[in-house]
Amino acid sequence: MLVSHLRKIAINKAWVHYAPRYGVALFFLLNFISIICYPGTTLIDPSSKSYSFIYNFFSDLGRTQTFINSDGLTYNNFFSAVFFNNSLFMCGTIFIFYYLNVISFFKGSNLYTLAKIGSSFGMIGGVCFIGVGLTPSDFVHDAHIVITDWAFRFFTLNAFLFSYLIIKSEKISNKFSIGYLLFAFLLFFYVFVVEIGGMPKKVSMEHLAYKVVWQKVVVLSFIINSFFQSFWGPINNKEDN
Repeated sequence: MLVSHLRKIAINKAWVHYAPRYGVALFFLLNFISIICYPGTTLIDPSSKSYSFIYNFFSDLGRTQTFINSDGLTYNNFFSAVFFNNSLFMCGTIFIFYYLNVISFFKGSNLYTLAKIGSSFGMIGGVCFIGVGLTPSDFVHDAHIVITDWAFRFFTLNAFLFSYLIIKSEKISNKFSIGYLLFAFLLFFYVFVVEIGGMPKKVSMEHLAYKVVWQKVVVLSFIINSFFQSFWGPINNKEDN
């Protein structure tokens, strides 16, 4: 009965159109509350008293304890972590079911196999998002970094494949490839910077800001693209673009 119920959920097209839209709104709300609850400190500034958009990574919100403060102690970050990590769990779940459903747009075409591969990357990326929420960086740092890196890698592959799929498809307007292409190149650049550039042992304010701001750009593009793609709809032919 449970399997049957899940299959009914999985084929519900509301996961393609409505879940991403409401998910974006809820993601903003949960992260807004999380930011308000964050008591302060950054990787290299123990004196900060609130969340910094320039010097705090998003994952800092999910820490169980903050970085060491000016008194040599840490703040309890329970409330901020609860809201942030639940926002990741929600996003991961939406992405899993979104890509499970979006495959149906390519059924009956020679793009179907490639669509299943691209969707698999998206679903694995969704699982990684849930994993990031389950591995606070102060508690299981190495696992958190690995899962985060792989989330970005899988979504980079997913974005490039879906850009191609949309352009080649006769059922989806080419305009939807724009969001995926921009997102794909931003992700590729970010993955390149993070994995090749790394984080030096002695981090400067400028280097930290560079990393943090680029992460914010990628996350914002992620949100915009997710919302934009929720308006997918079959068209009769490409001449209607």
